[in-house]
Amino acid sequence: MVEETQILDNTQPVIINENIEKNAFKDISLTNNQEDIDVLSESDGDSDDAKTKINEDISHDLDHVDTESDVSSIGSIDELDILGDSHFDKKDNINDNLYAAKIKLQDAEKTDSEATIVSSPSITHSDDSLVGDLENRHTNVFKILYSCCNEPKNYRTTSLPAICKKDCGEDAYFELDQKNFMVFGIADGVGGWNKSGVDPSLFAWDLMNSCKEASEYLEDWPDPKTILIDGYDTVVRKKEVKAGSSTACILTLDKISGIVYSTNLGDSGFTVIRDNKVIFKTQEQQHYFNAPYQLSIIPDTSVAYLQNTPHDAYDDQLTVEEGDVIVMGTDGLWDNMYDEDIINILKDKINDIKERKAEVKNREEYLKWEKDTNEVLSGLSFQLTQQAKKYSQDWYRESPFSKKFNNAGQYYSGGKIDDITIILMYVTYDRYTLSKPK
Repeated sequence: MVEETQILDNTQPVIINENIEKNAFKDISLTNNQEDIDVLSESDGDSDDAKTKINEDISHDLDHVDTESDVSSIGSIDELDILGDSHFDKKDNINDNLYAAKIKLQDAEKTDSEATIVSSPSITHSDDSLVGDLENRHTNVFKILYSCCNEPKNYRTTSLPAICKKDCGEDAYFELDQKNFMVFGIADGVGGWNKSGVDPSLFAWDLMNSCKEASEYLEDWPDPKTILIDGYDTVVRKKEVKAGSSTACILTLDKISGIVYSTNLGDSGFTVIRDNKVIFKTQEQQHYFNAPYQLSIIPDTSVAYLQNTPHDAYDDQLTVEEGDVIVMGTDGLWDNMYDEDIINILKDKINDIKERKAEVKNREEYLKWEKDTNEVLSGLSFQLTQQAKKYSQDWYRESPFSKKFNNAGQYYSGGKIDDITIILMYVTYDRYTLSKPK
């Protein structure tokens, strides 16, 4: 059996060639090349004419979309070539134009109604289950109730660095509630930097904090790739963290359409569960076994490390529904728990949440349901974290990690001791707090 010490630091920065000169890999300054979306102001003419014209524009755009040539996909995860910016340009521009047209159509439809939409997604953490201020926050229709929970493999014995939100070991995360969308991010610092005297959590937290700041400047277009590009560019430019690497996964919910957009680099990720079945799962990216794609800052050294860029991240989107559950986590979760393990923990409580929501008939009942749901999610996220930790310490169980290890031609039994960070989300449709109470 592989020794435990081999497993604790097995996610290493990827060394290409020790003889490559140190100037071979310079910092790459990334810029956002997406064009600004010019959202039309409210029409002064008849709203029906405006909607007809916008529908014609949308149809024209769709007629000119060449799905074969405009939408590209990333090849094998074993390919080490870094994709060029042009790989995503056409797809992003098409999505930008269609999203802008959708907003225009919705603005035109709003002229037919005098209703004011006022709501607030309630948020919850493992240590915070309070309902948000519904009267003072302006949002739209979809919302996510969520709980964040983490379990570091080793708790810190020194004070927490200022850059770190909490002690997540080498993991980091963020969440943000904006008017038209919500953003969630998670990162897993590469533990191999410990051997060089570098704290892996610093890069992970700097990246997540910078991605959160980048998200705050967005308005109507919740593009996770843009968030990751801008966040990483900020980390590189600030140079507050001198060295480190991490995976990254960014997820956004468009509150108007219910579309979830995501970008994922490495082996963190998320699943979407509907009616106790996994309907979506992000794709892992690895150069080879246990060497995930990673964003990096490389110090002056004679050793050259492989640096992925945000453009290497794999993009996805899907439309979520009322009652969908999203489980976002670092590989400390996915290496120790199968999908069915997660579903077995969640299904009874989630079914109860759905049944109670179906019985809600007014605003007061809805607020009570939301508060209770937050508390349930907090308990479930803690339960998932503790179960993953228990499985990680079981040396006889065939874990997802041991299966991958054995498939790579080596023998290993049991779980993988690692930091575990989870964001558990419940998608709901708010029918009762859309208008301010009189």
